[in-house]
Amino acid sequence: MKDKNILQWFATVRSRPVPKFIVGLRGTGKTEALKAINAQLQKEGVPEAQRLFIDSSDLEIRRIATGQVLLEHLYQSIPGKRKTHILIREAALLPDAAVVIGALAADRNLNLVATTSSLRLLNRGLTDYLGRNFELCEL
Repeated sequence: MKDKNILQWFATVRSRPVPKFIVGLRGTGKTEALKAINAQLQKEGVPEAQRLFIDSSDLEIRRIATGQVLLEHLYQSIPGKRKTHILIREAALLPDAAVVIGALAADRNLNLVATTSSLRLLNRGLTDYLGRNFELCEL
C-alpha cells in the first residue's frame, strides 16, 4: 500500500476510539506505513511528545521483561492528559503484548496504531481485551 493510501485509511479511522492495526507479511511496508503516519502527524503540528514511536526491536524495549514494567515506562513518556499517538512497530514482539495493547487501548487519551506480521496477536488473548473493537489495514 502506498503512503497516500495508508494516510487515507488513517484519516478515515483516526478519530475512532479503538486501536488500529496494520498487518502484513515481512517486507510489505508496514514500518514505512507507520513512519508515514508519524510524518503526517508531525506535518499537522502534533508535537513529538504527543507522538511516541515504539520499535519493539529497540534494545531498550527488549530489555523490559514484563508488560507491566513496559506500561510504566510508556506512561512516564506521556504528557499528562493530552491526546497522544502511540505508534508501535511489531506489537506482537512486546512483552505481554496482549496485556500492553489492551491497557493502552483502554486509555481514551491514547490513539494507538500498531503493526504486526502475525494475526495471532489479534486472535490470541487480545480479543479478551478488545473484543472485535479494532480497525485493521492489511498490506
